Amino acid sequence: LLFLTSSLSMRRVLSFTVPRPPLRPLSLSARHASTSVTGSVWSSSSPSSPSLTLYTKKGCTLCDVVVADLREFRDTGKFDFELRAVDITDEGSEGVYWKKYKYDIPVVHINGGYWFKHRTPEAAVVEE
Repeated sequence: LLFLTSSLSMRRVLSFTVPRPPLRPLSLSARHASTSVTGSVWSSSSPSSPSLTLYTKKGCTLCDVVVADLREFRDTGKFDFELRAVDITDEGSEGVYWKKYKYDIPVVHINGGYWFKHRTPEAAVVEE
C-alpha cells in the first residue's frame, strides 16, 4: 500500500496486486521434504501389550499433543503399550496414507483398528 498526503491533509490509499503464477499441488516427494518421522516412539515391556500406531507428519503440532497425552497415560503405570509413528508423506506408502489422512492427522489405530483422530479422547487420559 502506498499512502499519499495532499496539502489539505487528506489521505488517499493506492493499492496494487502483483501477478503470481498459479499454484500447483506438491508432489509426494516435495511434501516428504526428505525427513520422515516414521518409527518407534516408544516400545512396550511386554509382547502382549497393545500396539498403537500414530499417523502423522513432520511439524504436526496436534500430533505432538496426542503423543504427550499418550505418554502421560502410559506413565500412570496402569497400562503398557507401544507407540509407533507412520509418516503419511513417506514415498514407500505410495500416497495411500496421504490420500486417506491428509486432512485428519493425528489418527491413532490400536492393534490395527481405528481408535481416534484429531484429539485424544478424555476417557483415555482420565484416571478412575
